[in-house]
Amino acid sequence: MYVLSYIVSSKRVGSAAINVNTDVRLVQVNERLIGHGLLLGVADWIEKCTGTMQLCCVFWDLGPCLQTLTETLEELDLIRDEIKKKLKKRMSHLIVVAEVPSPEPDAGEISEEPDEEHPLLGGGTESRTPPKKRQEVILTQTFSLLPDFTLSYQDIANHLLMVYSAVYVKLLVSQRLPSSSCGPLDSERNHCAMASLCLCQYVQYKLLQ
Repeated sequence: MYVLSYIVSSKRVGSAAINVNTDVRLVQVNERLIGHGLLLGVADWIEKCTGTMQLCCVFWDLGPCLQTLTETLEELDLIRDEIKKKLKKRMSHLIVVAEVPSPEPDAGEISEEPDEEHPLLGGGTESRTPPKKRQEVILTQTFSLLPDFTLSYQDIANHLLMVYSAVYVKLLVSQRLPSSSCGPLDSERNHCAMASLCLCQYVQYKLLQ
C-alpha cells in the first residue's frame, strides 16, 4: 500500500519508455530512499506546447514486491538461461556514464619550472613566470545496469525493482501504466490497489514476458 505525496494534474505526459537521463539516474537515489518507504520519479508534463519536469514522490513498501519477484525468479529457475538472454536483450541499453576521480600525481613528481625561468643569481627586480596550473583531467566510466547473475534471486529481484522504480513512479502518477490485461499476470499479486500493476508486476511485464 502507498499514499501519493505529490499529485500532478495534467492532460498529457511524455514518453513511457525508460529515460537514461532521468529514470536511470534516480536509481541510486531510490536505493537510499526506499529505506524510508519512499520512491521518486520525474515526469515530463506537456501543457500548451510547453514541457515541465515534475518531481513525483510516493510512499512505497517494497517488501511484498521483493518477495513476489524473488519467488517468480525461483519458479523460472529451470529456464534460467532463457531469462538471462531476455534481460540482456531488454536491458543492454541501460548504461550510465559517470565521472570518476582522476589519479593523484606521483609523490616524486616535481612541479618546478625550468631553471631558465628561475635564475639562481640576479637582481630582485626580474619578473618570474607564475607556475602553470596542473590541467584537470576528467575521467569517465560506464556502468551497465544488468544484474549480476551470480547473486541470489533476492538480490537480483531487488536490483531489477530499483532499476525500474523511477519509471514506474512516473507512469503511476500520470496514469499511464499498462493494463493488467496486457499479459498473463497474477492479479492476486497486485500489491497496489490504486493502479493496474504494482512495481513487481511492471518489472515482469517489461522483462520476463
